[in-house]
Amino acid sequence: VKLGRRFMERFYYRLLPAGGHIFGAVAYVDARPAGFIAATTDSDGFMGRAARKHFVRVAWLLAPAVWRPGVVSARWEAWKIMGSRGEAPKAGRRGEVLSIGVLPEYRGRAFRERTGTHIAQVLLDYAMQELNRRGAFPVVTVVDEDNHRSRSFFECAGFELRERSLPGWKAPSIEYIRDLP
Repeated sequence: VKLGRRFMERFYYRLLPAGGHIFGAVAYVDARPAGFIAATTDSDGFMGRAARKHFVRVAWLLAPAVWRPGVVSARWEAWKIMGSRGEAPKAGRRGEVLSIGVLPEYRGRAFRERTGTHIAQVLLDYAMQELNRRGAFPVVTVVDEDNHRSRSFFECAGFELRERSLPGWKAPSIEYIRDLP
């Protein structure tokens, strides 16, 4: 997100899925988007591989943002995060839930009680089934340490705290892990 809306729209949410680097789903309520999830079967290498493959396009997308404050530090942070990733497990590829979001009017207790639907859980279940089908295990996710709502959600979904103080991350972040059946 720190690299700009243009980068997110044209590279992250368009080029990465088209190239098979990430996949996702959108939840709709009454034909209105209510939430989304993005995941990858290659937690340790998807971004670097896609950036190398589409180097010119990435450079073109990032060029206009060069003069914006914070962009240089955001690029440096992204570089450090990618460099801190270890090798994928030998038994399989490590999956990752990259992002999940549900609009506020669809994530409260009142909505869940009225509809019987927990949209974030439905989206996570879909991603976990797809990761399992594609042979990506275990599955990790990174959460800002002070995001107690997300931490609680992933803990209730069977994720366990794996690592605190992740290297390269500017905001204090923690990693959760869950093995697939």
